Amino acid sequence: MELGSAGLWVAMGIATCKASLVALYFMHLRYDRPVNLIIFLGTLLFVCLFVSLALIDTQSYQPDMIQGYAPAMPK
Repeated sequence: MELGSAGLWVAMGIATCKASLVALYFMHLRYDRPVNLIIFLGTLLFVCLFVSLALIDTQSYQPDMIQGYAPAMPK
């Protein structure tokens, strides 16, 4: 089914639901002590923070890039 630009958001939503089910039931975080869930969510927060900082840094160098120029790629 073609969803256009919403396809990425639908796929990310499905992946998030699947990952949360795996974390809650297969990793037993649902029935474990709450401190383990807090630690797990804290690590996810820091991963999101680091990825967002890397993407912000990439955006600042975007105007300096030459379109179609990739020196490591064979011609």
